[in-house]
Amino acid sequence: MDVRGEHEIYCCGARVRISTEGVEVLTEPLDDYCPLHESLYGTREIDKESVRRSVEMKIAGYGFCCRDRVFNSGSVVAYGASEMMQVWLDKGLVACAVVVCEGVGSAVAY
Repeated sequence: MDVRGEHEIYCCGARVRISTEGVEVLTEPLDDYCPLHESLYGTREIDKESVRRSVEMKIAGYGFCCRDRVFNSGSVVAYGASEMMQVWLDKGLVACAVVVCEGVGSAVAY
């Protein structure tokens, strides 16, 4: 694992720290099932261990949080992530969304 720096992300609603020391799931996941997560990572039940494994798979497979990250334009979410965020905004579940766009930068939606 060639992780550079220290990163904190959310995966399945769990706060996750990624560093040279490895992957540490800091909080319990908020989701207990996700069909996309099952399809991509083969996990039926989401818990701290499955979150850790899926993040490690992103690091090993795509260089997530690594210096020489591979960007694969063929791997995309089949449905619109932006549409999901719009639903969250409309329902008042979040006040805004900061979206990191590969090759573009960051966008803020509110």
